[in-house]
Order: sequence, then C-alpha cells, then structure tokens
Amino acid sequence: MHLKRNIISALVLLCLVTLATSFNTPLKRTSKLPVSSLHNKNLNASPSNVPDIASDIASSITSLASHPSSPTLRGGSLLQTTWSQYQTLLQTFRYPILLTALSTSFVAFLGDLLSQIVLCISKTTIAAYSIHRSLIMLIIGFAWTGPVLHILYFYVEKFGEFLDNKGITKFKKVTYQVIINQTIGAFSINAGFMFLFYTLQTLFNGSEFSLKTAKYLVASKMKTIVGASWMIWVPASFTNFYWMPKNSRVLFTNVVAAFYNFVLSIIANS
Repeated sequence: MHLKRNIISALVLLCLVTLATSFNTPLKRTSKLPVSSLHNKNLNASPSNVPDIASDIASSITSLASHPSSPTLRGGSLLQTTWSQYQTLLQTFRYPILLTALSTSFVAFLGDLLSQIVLCISKTTIAAYSIHRSLIMLIIGFAWTGPVLHILYFYVEKFGEFLDNKGITKFKKVTYQVIINQTIGAFSINAGFMFLFYTLQTLFNGSEFSLKTAKYLVASKMKTIVGASWMIWVPASFTNFYWMPKNSRVLFTNVVAAFYNFVLSIIANS
C-alpha cells in the first residue's frame, strides 16, 4: 500500500509540473512565426485565467470532427485524412506543449513495447512483459522529454530566424541548428532521461533511492546513449530542419523517436 501511494504521488507530481510548464512558460510567439507551427504557438497563459483543459480538448475534437477535408484530400486514403486532421489539430489546440508531451509519451511507450517484443523473440525462453518498464518510458516522455523538446525546438527556430536575418545560407543555418540540437539538447534530454529512469525504477520496485547511484548511472550510460543519439538524430535532425515544413517537424521527430526509443529502452535496461 505504501508503494502504491508513492507511485500515485509521483505520477501526480510529474503531471502537475508538466501542466504548470505548459501554462506558465514565458515563451511568446512573435508575429513572424506561423500560427500553424506547433512549436511556435503562444505558449504562455495567465495563471488566473487558465481555461479548463478538458473543455479545450473537447472543443479540439469537435473541431476535428466538423472540419471538412480539403478538396485534394476528400475521398482520399485514411492516411491523407489523418494528415489533414493532424494539421487542423495543430492550429486549433490551445496548449501545444501539452500536445507534444502527450504524443511523445505515446511514442516512448510504443518504443519500449517494441523493444520488449524483440528481446522476447530473440531469447530462447519467453520473458514476461513488464508494464512497469513501459509506464516508466511513458511518464518520462510526458513529464520530461516532450516539454524539453518543445522548448528546445522553439529556441532553435528562433536562432534559425536570427541567422536568416544575417544572410547565412540555409545549409549553414541548418548545420548550426543541428549542432545546438545535438549538444545542448542531446546531453540535457538524455541526462534527465537516465536520472528519471532510475528514480522511477526504484519507486516501482519499492527500493531505496540513492543520489550517488543515480549520478553514477547517468555518467556511465551517457557515452553510450549520446553515441546512439548522434548516429540516429544527426542525420534525422538535418533532414528535419532542412526539408520538413515547420508544422510537420513534430510528427517527423515522433516517427524517428519511435525507433530511437526502442534503442534507448534497450540501453537503459541493459
């Protein structure tokens, strides 16, 4: 019973931190940024005048249901219709950081699920599925990876605009963006991931948390994780910033992240 209370308390705390970030982050959208871009929407809201999240989600779903497909997509495939609805959601959902956190948590959960399936197939004996592992990945995606990526992408986009005003070529601009993304971004996201992974693992197992062990785990795993990150995310980030439109970069990132989280889950659990 004591362990269950601790788990529930941790989940509630992580959710509250993420929601507080989504409502009170000081980032502001400038007039130069497109409204349709998920990472460049207005991210701040007055704490005294925060609308009900459930109502906002309901209105977004209603908008999706009533939004007609464009002439080029009407009567098209399910993939085309889904893409049209996704674009509509980006423009109508009031809290893009929350949307990013939700999508990232789903992808993290999926990545761990796939990693467990593959490991099970590769072994001679069938291993039991660990829901705790998948839940840990889901919580980290929602409370850490999603919000941090959202804010990181916002500033990377702003830095790209600054370079555009300096007349730098697109290739150089994207190269600088990838460097920032894969240095500051990669180290902060992966270090936070490993720390939270250990913390939640001790919570689920009912064992005692040790800050010394947490630091050692982060230090010992960082080289492997960052190495794997660069192999996947350097070419993926360059492709994302160079060719993908701004309002499609989150989706592209999540598609690549489905594979990356598969690798990350294997490393974290090794």
